[in-house]
Amino acid sequence: MSISFSRLRSFVAVAEERQFQRAAERLSVSQPSLSGQIRDLEAVLGAVLFVRTTRKVQLTAEGERFFHRARQILADVEAAVSDLRDRSDLKHGRIVVAATPSIACSLAPAAMGAFQARFPEITVQLHELTAPEIEEMLRNGLADIGFGPLPSGPSDLAATPLFVERFRGVVAAGHPLAGQSNVTLTRFLEHPLIATDHGTGIREAIDRALRDCGLRAGTGHHLHRYETIVALVEAGMGVALLPELSLFTSDLRRVSVLDVVEPEITREIGILRRKGGCASSAASEFFAHCTSEAVLAPFHERWGLGPKRGRTAKPTTRKAKA
Repeated sequence: MSISFSRLRSFVAVAEERQFQRAAERLSVSQPSLSGQIRDLEAVLGAVLFVRTTRKVQLTAEGERFFHRARQILADVEAAVSDLRDRSDLKHGRIVVAATPSIACSLAPAAMGAFQARFPEITVQLHELTAPEIEEMLRNGLADIGFGPLPSGPSDLAATPLFVERFRGVVAAGHPLAGQSNVTLTRFLEHPLIATDHGTGIREAIDRALRDCGLRAGTGHHLHRYETIVALVEAGMGVALLPELSLFTSDLRRVSVLDVVEPEITREIGILRRKGGCASSAASEFFAHCTSEAVLAPFHERWGLGPKRGRTAKPTTRKAKA
């Protein structure tokens, strides 16, 4: 007769519960079957492991020594099985990534390409969405990872900051402000503002910054695409405030980009997940990949964005240096 894994589980359950009935319920077995398992184990070991009374059982000195080692053996086996399953998951699987348009055409492709090279059997699917849509997909379990602006207040999602993104002013090449530097926000808003529609992360950041300064700016357009905003600016319809990443992937040959200060508008960009971690080993590995220096350092160097700050998701206003 050998010491089987099931006998060790039975012994540890009885030792922890100190009662056969509760241990049997925990293991979903009958009490006579559990008692038989313990008798067989004691016979194999040649030692009495429990002192039985009418109400509970207690470990003998031999049982106490064996208990600590048996519990460690079970933990080691379970860890080995879990590790093997995790590695198996990394050979196959699917990860759903949701990202705002500016991230979807900058950080996301580079991160996905490098990850796919490491794990070619895992499918990484990208959804290009607005910030509210990303949060909704995560809450509904339809996405594993979300890239975008971090929530401005308390959230039911876990947020990991990656970098701080500035908003820059965009004007037509022949505009009176073209070529100027450090234009104040008040002066910039003397001109009609062209912005994305309400419900987008960009509009939320702009509106919040304006409220903090006691300013208001209306726009009669209902826009979602950066290309449309830049085209309207180019046509002389107004000026725009756009995040840096959107400008890196836009055609700016016929517009002028300038710094808008006092205050400077920034927002924190990061990764959103459901609290409690990712639902799969593949998604967890992708999250670790995206937050690694190997991915972020070249990204910061290429795009010239600031490194991540402390966890404050609220877009900030910062006075320009003298």
